[in-house]
Amino acid sequence: MHNFNEASKSQKDKINVDPTEDISFLKNYDLNDLKVCNEDFKNKTSNMEIQKPKKHFFILSRAGKLIYSKYGDEIIISEYMGIIQTIINLFYKKEDNLKSFRSNNLTVVVLSEGPLYLVGISKLQESEIQIKAQLNILYTQIAIVLTLNKLLNIFNHKENFDLRRLLGNTEIFLDALSDMIVEGEPSVLLNGLQCLRLKKTVREKIDSILIKTRAKKLLCGIIASNLCIVSIIKPQNQLFLLFSMIFNTTSFKDETEHWIPLCFPKFDPKGFTYCYITFICDSTALILISTDKDAFFEMREMKQNIINDFKIHGILDIIKFAAETSYTTLDTNTPCIYHFIYKSKMDTQFTMPQWKTSEKNLQKKKMAHL
Repeated sequence: MHNFNEASKSQKDKINVDPTEDISFLKNYDLNDLKVCNEDFKNKTSNMEIQKPKKHFFILSRAGKLIYSKYGDEIIISEYMGIIQTIINLFYKKEDNLKSFRSNNLTVVVLSEGPLYLVGISKLQESEIQIKAQLNILYTQIAIVLTLNKLLNIFNHKENFDLRRLLGNTEIFLDALSDMIVEGEPSVLLNGLQCLRLKKTVREKIDSILIKTRAKKLLCGIIASNLCIVSIIKPQNQLFLLFSMIFNTTSFKDETEHWIPLCFPKFDPKGFTYCYITFICDSTALILISTDKDAFFEMREMKQNIINDFKIHGILDIIKFAAETSYTTLDTNTPCIYHFIYKSKMDTQFTMPQWKTSEKNLQKKKMAHL
């Protein structure tokens, strides 16, 4: 990840299972003990739901090396990874790919993708399909940072490679995404982007400014505020993963510009696109994507032109006000409806009224598991 200060660069500094076979052998393993059991974590919180979470995510290599875990001490979790890998290997030897199994009140789903195993463990009575979709999202997040080709080449060369060395600080993006999944964020569950509610004339003005200032090497341009989309030029798939990285971590919430390589597998699984990311006000981000690694200064110029036009028309104040005043079901003249979500499949965008604050987390989780 590269950070750039406005005054520090010149033009010369270009940035060059549900198996049907007998699984009686599982009785030897108490899978219900897969929980946060390290005392350090318990001492940090008194929240019993966090101490005994309803869901875990693990990622490990085919060699059994732990790559990521949502909760828990690495040493203790690694012991369970050995158990899970043993179970997977037993099915692999039978030429039967393990997909899921149940143990007591747990549903365990295993997803095999390339050189990785992704494991989801849930107490929420979710289906295999639901958990598998969540694991696919986590796998895509890794692919966005590394590219699928690089991931395959690494493990073809060295099967027991420690992938955490490459992921580095990007583990925070997996944490943020896991939190969104556990909390039932609609953008993840619907694979879409929530729209910020604006007057039609305001959105048309924003769209026209983006089109007028568009750089020649621009692939996709986005203005977003608090995980909600304001305007977009040439939308791409899987942008909600990029939104999660930007708005659910502190990595980009500073006064600098960021120029980072990311891989969008559905656009180009073999290579990177380059994302110019900067916050143009407190909660509003400008995201400009290009396939040209040397397009940083062109994106910077486009950003400055956008800000100049926004100031003339008072756009930033309008966006800020809209982000702080979400609508309710009463505003839609449907007081008998408690909550709703409307998604446009064509645009992969959705809208919904705000939750009641006192019931927000509970209702989101209930909706997530319908």
